[in-house]
Amino acid sequence: MQAIVLAGGKGQRLWPLTKSIPKVMTIIAGKPVLRHHLEWLRNEGVTDVVVACGYLGEFIIKYLLSYPVLDLRVKFSSEEYPLGRGGAAKKATRNLPRPFQPCIISQGDIISDIPLAEAYRAHLQASSVCNTILTLLLVPYRSRYGVVEIRQDGTIARFREKPRLPTEESEVFAATFIVVQLTHLKTLKRQK
Repeated sequence: MQAIVLAGGKGQRLWPLTKSIPKVMTIIAGKPVLRHHLEWLRNEGVTDVVVACGYLGEFIIKYLLSYPVLDLRVKFSSEEYPLGRGGAAKKATRNLPRPFQPCIISQGDIISDIPLAEAYRAHLQASSVCNTILTLLLVPYRSRYGVVEIRQDGTIARFREKPRLPTEESEVFAATFIVVQLTHLKTLKRQK
């Protein structure tokens, strides 16, 4: 199997942490998120990866050249300016070793344990041009802001930082993995 790993985002919601390193290089459990992701791909049977680098991509390239993931051939595709997910994926196809075989497209800032090899086999059996694997996680709805609780007399009772709100609703966090025929991906047109 071969994959394109999107690793070009700025990670603005994590600033200032990502001001000087790419989001995929933030450390979780002692190693960069991207390393967790690449090891998962390798463990699921992926042998070749193109990492689509954007924001501070030189850090990603330097790290993976210095600390390669065993049994995984890695190439890079660098953006000179932001291309978006589709543009980055399309550009990265130029570096894939098997241009007529399906390709997995994943987001490098996701740590997952879904059975990707099983989904890949299902894609091949379905003879589809494109399949999307969507992993959903329901999380309690939280305020985007801190909340100040005020007593009836107008004094401050307490501060609560981004509290869980009293609602039955939940937010949905989605991690998307796509299995696509490369001939289909190459037909993407740049949107203006």
